[in-house]
Amino acid sequence: MNLDSALQKHAEWKTKFRTAISNKEMLDDLTIAKDNCCELGKWLYGESEALYGMLESHKNCKAKHKIFHMEAGKIATAINLKKYTEAEAMLGTNTPYNKASNETGIAIVQLKKEVDTNAAQQPKSEAFFDWSDELSVGNQFIDNDHKKLIKMINNFHNAMQEGRGKEVISKVLNNLFIYTSEHFKREEDEMLRIKYALFEDHRRKHQQLISQVENLQTDLDNGKIMLTTKVSDFLKDWLYSHILQTDKLLAAAISKAKS
Repeated sequence: MNLDSALQKHAEWKTKFRTAISNKEMLDDLTIAKDNCCELGKWLYGESEALYGMLESHKNCKAKHKIFHMEAGKIATAINLKKYTEAEAMLGTNTPYNKASNETGIAIVQLKKEVDTNAAQQPKSEAFFDWSDELSVGNQFIDNDHKKLIKMINNFHNAMQEGRGKEVISKVLNNLFIYTSEHFKREEDEMLRIKYALFEDHRRKHQQLISQVENLQTDLDNGKIMLTTKVSDFLKDWLYSHILQTDKLLAAAISKAKS
């Protein structure tokens, strides 16, 4: 996430609103009022939770950003109601919107400083799960998916190892579950496309893992288990063996179908 870019994009909202007033444009006020729809919001509620959720600057940025979008949504609604003079006044100095915009900008800067400091203080160490040429199946779209999954398993492992809160760990696991499901769907679509002979066996292995991860999520949410790094060990071992024993056969079949 480029926080400098996020800072600039939020500062540009005033210009967007004035353009909408000038051109009498309709705006998506419901989406604008939500703090989890823009790029920064998605990052604050998603990937960054596991990495920086414990930082006070992260919590503060989340709170200030929420207020900013609430005020921005009010202006968008006024524009949609053709209350252009009122909307213009809401953009002035010493208004709730102006205050929220300034405080959000400061919060983003503070978060960036703490994120940069935190990164600089982290010891340089090997990742829990490293990508290697051995894991390449020779198919770019499958390899790219596997690299993303490896990164997400590393994030999950780090979150547990560092003792992050249950909600953070659950969110990281959920993100991993969603992406894994999407990856499996892409692979299965390819298998159907080429009429892959081992489709049923391959899909069954996918379904087994999905079922296991779903059970982990349910047990965690219900307080039946406390996740440990043994879970990330299991995910790492499963993906490693699945790539070498199963996905390489699929990639070879895809390559043969193209020739």
